[in-house]
Amino acid sequence: MKKLAYFLTVVASMMMLPVSAQAAGEAEYVAIAEKAAVVFGKVVDQLVTVKDDASADAAVAAIEKITKDDVAAIAKEAKGMKKPSPEINEAVEKAMEGKMQAHFMRMMPVMMELQQKPELMEKLDGAMQGFSDAMENAFGGWDDGAEDAPAEEAKEAA
Repeated sequence: MKKLAYFLTVVASMMMLPVSAQAAGEAEYVAIAEKAAVVFGKVVDQLVTVKDDASADAAVAAIEKITKDDVAAIAKEAKGMKKPSPEINEAVEKAMEGKMQAHFMRMMPVMMELQQKPELMEKLDGAMQGFSDAMENAFGGWDDGAEDAPAEEAKEAA
């Protein structure tokens, strides 16, 4: 149960990570948040397929590939971004709420079912942890200098 709670906490915080950036403007942050949501959806797609050992092994391989390829691409893009203003955060949250909620609604019953099969959860644990860690780290390089926020620059220019 701790693994499920950890995974859900990291995934929920992942939803907020793209929301904590700033450079060119709102559209750039919405775009990277949408990419992160698509990647999360791919992971959920894999979890839905898990019914037995063979499907768990296939899901692990797929989640590891998603982490290696898709999360790495997002991390590369996020590397040059700065921390967003509170206004941009709010706009991104609004834009992403429905998309992430749809993924969570698909994932929750699957995770509850998998909790009844600890041997399958154990197989998935490493890949899920790796995905969560990679998503968290993808946004870890953002500069948090508030003075660079696009909203602040706009205020100063006015």
